[in-house]
Amino acid sequence: MQAARVLGQREQYRALALAGAGEQSLHAARTREVALPLVVTVLVAGGMTLALMVPFAQRIGPELLVRFGVAVVAALALMVASVAASRPLVRRVCAVP
Repeated sequence: MQAARVLGQREQYRALALAGAGEQSLHAARTREVALPLVVTVLVAGGMTLALMVPFAQRIGPELLVRFGVAVVAALALMVASVAASRPLVRRVCAVP
């Protein structure tokens, strides 16, 4: 997904690089672009999940909370990995011939 987005916006990335935008600022913007929706989704989904599980907390047990925590950590790790994996592609797209 990240690589396709970089390729789809290559003209914008090149224009930003020509205008003087640093590579680090482009990476920071991409990270925020992906992380903000993910964090909001995790917080809303986590809050709703916990609100629904509280009445049944004694019957559910801690296993479900552990699974939920693992899923959240896995989602965050995949986001970080996808952004990191597409960093060389941004460098290549922003290169001025």
